[in-house]
Amino acid sequence: MGKRIIYVGISALHSYSLWYAWLDLPSWIALVVALLVSFSTFRLIETSMLILVGQLLLAGSYLLLEPSGGYLFIVLAAVVFFAYGTKCERELKSIRLVTVETKAQQQQFNEVFQAVRKERHDYLKHIAALQFMLENDDMAEAKRYLATVVNGYEETNLSIKGERGAVAAVLHEASKQARVQGIALNYRFDVPCSQLPLTDQQLVSLIGNILENAIHAAGQWQRQYGTQAFVDMELMKRSGLFILQCTNSTLPLPNQIADGLFEREGLTTKDGHDGLGTTIIADVVKQCNGHLDFTYDKETFALKLKFPALTGLS
Repeated sequence: MGKRIIYVGISALHSYSLWYAWLDLPSWIALVVALLVSFSTFRLIETSMLILVGQLLLAGSYLLLEPSGGYLFIVLAAVVFFAYGTKCERELKSIRLVTVETKAQQQQFNEVFQAVRKERHDYLKHIAALQFMLENDDMAEAKRYLATVVNGYEETNLSIKGERGAVAAVLHEASKQARVQGIALNYRFDVPCSQLPLTDQQLVSLIGNILENAIHAAGQWQRQYGTQAFVDMELMKRSGLFILQCTNSTLPLPNQIADGLFEREGLTTKDGHDGLGTTIIADVVKQCNGHLDFTYDKETFALKLKFPALTGLS
């Protein structure tokens, strides 16, 4: 915020110098115009200290010149400098964001790999334990032990079965988060999510935000009522359409949020969050010519997405 205020000051100085000192307009008119110009571009400018220092040095040039056409040159140079600096800052911010997302995805990949590696490492140990129980005719204990092992394998298998790495990582991470909170998360996929006609980046954004929102809402509901919440995600293919559904427990949804959900940014029930998740979901659906619908009934939220079963995307 401090940089923005400095920007307004510098921008006002440039504009004031042009309108008052060079064009000889009344000072109050020049000041009003200067402030209008500054505040109208307030949200369009990405500022860094390097850009601001450069602008301050440029503004210092007014002290070396008498009011003349040179002022116009300085103002034009300032505009170009701000525009170029803004372009560079936004590109840098985009690169930083991609870097952060890539690191997060890499961590998720590593966690999936380690989970599979641990299961493979312990496989022979489980077989040996079962063999010992069977040799000692301890059928009840063998059945109990086998059920425990199978359940553990199924948790991992349901997340990664048939999925590409990025999607498997997102599904596995969501399973882990739900398990930590004690939420019942169930995947029921007739076909892998990776078959959806979306790029990996779109899939990660779509599924990641859907599950993040659902688990958060379910967690709030669970803490409120002290009863296990649920999140169910289902994917099926019907008559040339992929149908992705996610249903979850949720506290009552305020009308002002429900009315603009998936349409306006900033609508959220999460403390300290910017509410971009739902608009990201809506943007991905729109980009892929999909259809989005949602319902809320009796503290259950249901999101249904439909995508044409197209091919050719990778």
